[in-house]
Amino acid sequence: MRISTAYPQQFNINSMANQQAQLTNTQAKISSGQKYLTPSENPSAAAYSLGFKESIALTTQYQENIAAANQRLGLEETALTNATDTIQRLQELGLQGVSDSGNSTISRDAIASEFDQLSEHLLSLANTRNANGEYIFAGTKSTTMPYSKVVADPNAPATDTPNPSFAYAGSSMQRAIQVGVSRTITDGDAGPAVFGSTQDGTSVFDAIKRFTAELKADKPTLETLKQIDDALVRVTTVHASIGARQNALDRQKATNDDFIINTKTALSNVADLDMADAITKLNSQQTSLQAAQQSFAKVQGMSLFKYL
Repeated sequence: MRISTAYPQQFNINSMANQQAQLTNTQAKISSGQKYLTPSENPSAAAYSLGFKESIALTTQYQENIAAANQRLGLEETALTNATDTIQRLQELGLQGVSDSGNSTISRDAIASEFDQLSEHLLSLANTRNANGEYIFAGTKSTTMPYSKVVADPNAPATDTPNPSFAYAGSSMQRAIQVGVSRTITDGDAGPAVFGSTQDGTSVFDAIKRFTAELKADKPTLETLKQIDDALVRVTTVHASIGARQNALDRQKATNDDFIINTKTALSNVADLDMADAITKLNSQQTSLQAAQQSFAKVQGMSLFKYL
């Protein structure tokens, strides 16, 4: 078989082109810091990398949810601290009002006036909104103002059972937020769980209004004051649960942080380039390519006719 002079030349050219392509590929990997530039280089590693990245992104979202939940619970905690102080003041005034000694109609009217002011303040706390404009005590209907006064119908028939004086327009369901793969935590409390039911007139607002009316009629009762006491128990119970949820969020955040760190390490092992090894490989490829180029230049200049 005869081999033309052009064959070894083309072979050398193809070989140098392959070496140049390998060198370019290595340079691109060093520039990107990635072990594989395309999924076809290692389909298994590409699949693992995609899974790791999705897990990191999802857990990062959980961390953002935790931050939002902590912010909402912190705002609720502040509101309930204020509500506790307000109800305790109502209790103090209520005890003064039911006391027979030293209480005239005028003094009870003064107490009733302060009751009205405190009721307004408590109502504003129940309608607290967060930085996003969401009502924190509206349950899942966070864009709806939860509490409002009911305008009495002057034509309604008289009844021995007092009608509710306030209405709740929110939801009775608590809003849950995902903070882990299998973990959700409520980031707030619905109004009825904190301030009582307005449907049957047992909310703290209705109790305050009834006691105010009793004060103005100079007939305050311990029975109505007891409803205000019950409201304080309800508020403090919910307040305590906020601390428990905040602790749970802190623990979940630490768990998520550990997961993200471990997953990033696994992703790095699969996808990140060993820079020292790559640079050594790059130097070797450059040396080989230069040697091939120099050799080709010498061989190309050789011809049998030069020796004849």
